[in-house]
Amino acid sequence: MITINIEDIDYQITSKPTIEEWQSLMKYDFNEYSQWTAIIHTLTGAPIDQLDNMDWQQKHLAVVMVAHALTERVEVPLPDFNELEFGVWVDAEYYFAMGLEKSLHLIVDRVGHTTTDAQEAMYVIETYMTWRDSIYRQYSALFSYEDPDIEDMAKTNKQTATEVAKGWYKILVDLASDDVLKIDAVTKLNIKEALNFMALRKEKQTAELNRQKQKQRQQIQNQRR
Repeated sequence: MITINIEDIDYQITSKPTIEEWQSLMKYDFNEYSQWTAIIHTLTGAPIDQLDNMDWQQKHLAVVMVAHALTERVEVPLPDFNELEFGVWVDAEYYFAMGLEKSLHLIVDRVGHTTTDAQEAMYVIETYMTWRDSIYRQYSALFSYEDPDIEDMAKTNKQTATEVAKGWYKILVDLASDDVLKIDAVTKLNIKEALNFMALRKEKQTAELNRQKQKQRQQIQNQRR
């Protein structure tokens, strides 16, 4: 923990920021000098007017310490993500669409780890994202997907959270055969069980579509003879 002294008062820059502090800091651009005062204030609670009196070098050192704390990771035991329920996956996708600055704590808790520590939370998120990317690649026939980086995930995605929620709800309703009473059962399916079913069904639909197209082409050829 680093201490800065302003007008004989000590303010601490914690080496273990909370999720709430991480989310607040994501609003700022660490490369912009004009935002350094707000960054330092967020993590120390030091009065803005006093921080304004710090020189460039002092602010720079403080901001570097804050940035270092945000990039540290603490490894924690995690569940096997392959054993997650489909409903957990759907919820996490919705939370990702909200942007991590709003939903970091929600995702971490939903995938099976409870913490207020940002370094633990980011370890969970990055591990989950690696697994999540592998799922999207494995089931690429089902999804149109671009690899995001962590900075992109810290901001709202191209699709709004509402659009993502509607898209996944349609999938849930479809898998439940339009029976609202069956939706809860669908959400409790294993993630890969649900995706395997969706992939197999799409494969059958594609094969049937190709068969119909081939039949139409054959009919057209027969008419031309």
